[in-house]
Amino acid sequence: MAAALIEAKALSFSWPAGPAIVEVDLAVAAGEMVAVVGPNGAGKSTLLRLLSGYLKPTRGEVRWAGKRLAGYGRRRMAQRLSFVPQYSEVNLPFRVEEMVMLGRYARLGPFRPPGPADRAAVERALLYAGVAALAARPVSQLSGGEFQRAVLARALAQGAEAVFLDEPTAHLDLSHQVQMLAVLRRLNREEGRTVVAALHDLNLAAAFFPRILLLAEGRVVAAGSPDEVFKEGRLAEIYGCRVRVVSAAGRKLIFPEIPNGKE
Repeated sequence: MAAALIEAKALSFSWPAGPAIVEVDLAVAAGEMVAVVGPNGAGKSTLLRLLSGYLKPTRGEVRWAGKRLAGYGRRRMAQRLSFVPQYSEVNLPFRVEEMVMLGRYARLGPFRPPGPADRAAVERALLYAGVAALAARPVSQLSGGEFQRAVLARALAQGAEAVFLDEPTAHLDLSHQVQMLAVLRRLNREEGRTVVAALHDLNLAAAFFPRILLLAEGRVVAAGSPDEVFKEGRLAEIYGCRVRVVSAAGRKLIFPEIPNGKE
């Protein structure tokens, strides 16, 4: 495994209502592609926000490339990490290419306008995310799937070595879910970018992510390949329903068992 890009030691965080992340230890190597999965309330979004510095831990610490996260300034951290939240809003009358250009401002000095390198990065991000044909369209005229891909393009234009995504396939139809994750896999394979995504869909996680981190009640229950993590008994206990796990086309498929009404 490559050297760790991201490390967490005894990471814990509590909301006023109670603990959300409990004594989490993890390491993500540079160039890895990791899915964080678990039931509602498991702490997936909270963990991503702790690892990215949007939340400060109650206990423990996070390190990026061996340096404590608290030692990074906002601009320097934005050059290392781009974060795609589950919900994004753009209320200004931007065209798509203008919104994507916002991803470059972490690399621009005060009052410096975008240059050729910035415009090239935006063009590349538009192509990667599959929205180059929409570059001149007002953001307000995009469909939900188009807007989600435009938000991804903005994150890619940032040029960070790691991309975090919180439920990137939420509210997308099946075709757009697959397109979104295919873009992330291509980005990982062709450019070596580290990708960490919180996902609900276990089948999509198994299909696209070589490494899985399974959370329950704020704790890491299992970590490893889909084969290692997705065990029927473990999933049944965590999700509270019977689960079938089968192998097909070289990967795992996970199905909840539907009650027949006789139990």
